[in-house]
Amino acid sequence: MDMTFDHFKLKFLTNDQTVGSISSWYEVDKKKWTEAISNLQEKVKLMKSDYCQLSLEAHECVDSIPELNKMVFAIQELVKQCEDLKVKYNEEMTEKKALQVFCRCRPLNKDEISAGCTTVLDFGAAKDGILTTSMPKKQYRFDRVYTPKDDQVDVFADASSMVTSVLDGYNVCIFAYGPTGAGKTFTMEGTELNRGVNYRTLELLFDLRKKGVIHFLMTYLLVYLRFIMNKSETYWLQDQQQKGWR
Repeated sequence: MDMTFDHFKLKFLTNDQTVGSISSWYEVDKKKWTEAISNLQEKVKLMKSDYCQLSLEAHECVDSIPELNKMVFAIQELVKQCEDLKVKYNEEMTEKKALQVFCRCRPLNKDEISAGCTTVLDFGAAKDGILTTSMPKKQYRFDRVYTPKDDQVDVFADASSMVTSVLDGYNVCIFAYGPTGAGKTFTMEGTELNRGVNYRTLELLFDLRKKGVIHFLMTYLLVYLRFIMNKSETYWLQDQQQKGWR
């Protein structure tokens, strides 16, 4: 009887220890699952907040579509107007004159001033393209007259309007003509700090090139005494000039 009682008591203690272990594990797992559920609830709350924000932004985008359409139509209309103005401008340039002649008068140089030379030109009507000489008294009419006070910027202001027509498919030629010492090289090339028509034209073309895909092809040639000189002929010409040939 005593042995049976002892065996039952031992079995009861073993079962009690097992229940205690299970209870301890349950408390640990319960704490872990509680934390996991809490984290999930926090994530769900954040997701709901993000969803509300995205939903609000989506509604705002939908509401802004009509305004965007209006902006697109307005831009398209502006582009059309620009194209119409460009065509009208080129038509006016064509009607204005196929050939325009500008006259630029340089100031007296140091040698001329030292020699006591004075100007015989009257620029009173230069804005109207009229140049008057006093000896003899005579008037000359040009499309534009530049006085000695006009600088490179003033000259190029008139040439630039023709340069932009090049990008619209029109052929344009600008050249300087006059006797030696008249200022042709200065007008067309200028100096490093005061560029002439050639350099300003290239700068303008390359600036306009940034607004679209434009390919340039450039060539250079020398014209002397009405002849087009190639490289070998240029060297031959320089040799003849050194020998005194003119």
